[in-house]
Amino acid sequence: MHRVVGQSASCALCRLAADTSPRTCRLRTKDRFDIVTRLIILGDPDVPKLLAQLEKTETGDDAKRYAYAARAGFATAENKAKYWSDFTANKDISESWIEAAFGPFNSVRHSDLTLPYLERALAELPNHKRTRKIFFVNGWLGAFIGGQKSETALSIVNKFLADTPNLDRDLRLKILENVDLIERAVKIRRNLAKNNTKARILVTKIGYFFRSPRCCDLSSTFLSVRAFCIRGENPFPILTKK
Repeated sequence: MHRVVGQSASCALCRLAADTSPRTCRLRTKDRFDIVTRLIILGDPDVPKLLAQLEKTETGDDAKRYAYAARAGFATAENKAKYWSDFTANKDISESWIEAAFGPFNSVRHSDLTLPYLERALAELPNHKRTRKIFFVNGWLGAFIGGQKSETALSIVNKFLADTPNLDRDLRLKILENVDLIERAVKIRRNLAKNNTKARILVTKIGYFFRSPRCCDLSSTFLSVRAFCIRGENPFPILTKK
């Protein structure tokens, strides 16, 4: 059922992005490309055709930039490598195009594909500070660090900071500011994993206490017990008392 609903929503978004009828609410060019970009990130199978159609009807300079940015969201290793090369070595790509593209490139849904670029992105910071506009570095860090939520990514950032003691102070502070998001995500996942384990142990003890798992609905009980664990409370002190 979920899959059908997802497909219906995707089709609706496709029609909305392609509809230029005056009877409907006219979307701005950027709105249409934002819809297409999101569908690309989600891996919708019909979106390449929609993007091609949109590029035919929207031909302005802004539309070309939006289209370039949208294509950064295709989730293939080859596409990510191509865009990384554009970001760092293609002098024909303007700064505004790169700024538009590194968001879709670093979608958190594609973190496995973009993780290999995290350390390299950090290493580019001194160069960007010298050659790019002041706000480019902020966007670059926000995209490449913000697209990661794993302990591996956190280790990469911390290792980079440890290995580059002479990094400019302002760059170091910007990295620390952005990596806080990964630290929070890692802590939340650790706590949830710990609380899930506690809840399952307690539910198992409940089933043992009543001599039969059929005496209680273990799936719903797990959710209730998990809520207590998240709050740091013990819902069954008698059962866990030593």
